[in-house]
Amino acid sequence: MNSILAFTCTHGSRRFMPRLAKSLRENAGVDFDWLVVRSGVDAEQETQISSLRDEGVIQFVRGWTENRGQHWAMREALDLANDAGYDYLLRVDDDILLASRDILATMLDRLQKMIELADDGKCHFIASPRVIGLRRPLKPQAQIYEEKRFPCELMPILGGAFRLHPMWLLRSYKPDIYAPIRRRDPESLGIHITRNGGLFIRFPDLRVVHNTDQLEAQDSPGDALLRRMNTGWCWLGEGV
Repeated sequence: MNSILAFTCTHGSRRFMPRLAKSLRENAGVDFDWLVVRSGVDAEQETQISSLRDEGVIQFVRGWTENRGQHWAMREALDLANDAGYDYLLRVDDDILLASRDILATMLDRLQKMIELADDGKCHFIASPRVIGLRRPLKPQAQIYEEKRFPCELMPILGGAFRLHPMWLLRSYKPDIYAPIRRRDPESLGIHITRNGGLFIRFPDLRVVHNTDQLEAQDSPGDALLRRMNTGWCWLGEGV
């Protein structure tokens, strides 16, 4: 059985973790360990995360008092996954909901079928379901049907809403901690996997929901300002 580490980065006064925890644990269809990286959370979010850890819903908590953003969180997750020898790393954004039952189990089953067709017995794919509600939906480059058993699309890029990575493909990957907090994650990942024989794929019949406009409308004025600032700036505090 494949071992999986899921990780979620959250920050500020966001209140999505309890909702995500219920959705993910009920709909994944397979067991996994979960790391939450709290990057500059407020006191109420800290309490929510601590409660989820005490209940055994999440296994690991890391983070900082300041918001360092997704690239630092990815580095933290990769370090843990590499050190502990997990087979897969699943990135899950805190503000999504799963709309398909057994979604993670289904993705793993499909990837295994594709591995069986590979000459080296390795998974060369970073995979995602379709994300519903994006302001700018991603478009596939091509349709792939593995013996017509399930739909699969070749993608030019994949965001991090619900993205499953085989760890062997990321062993030498270094997130760009100098990139803007809200930018360049999929681009740098795409460059790395292309150089190492990997591809982005999407299973369009599997769904997660991210209603961007509705979610951003819930931002406080301070969170809205940070969101705009983080599009252009990285974290440059001590310890870089």
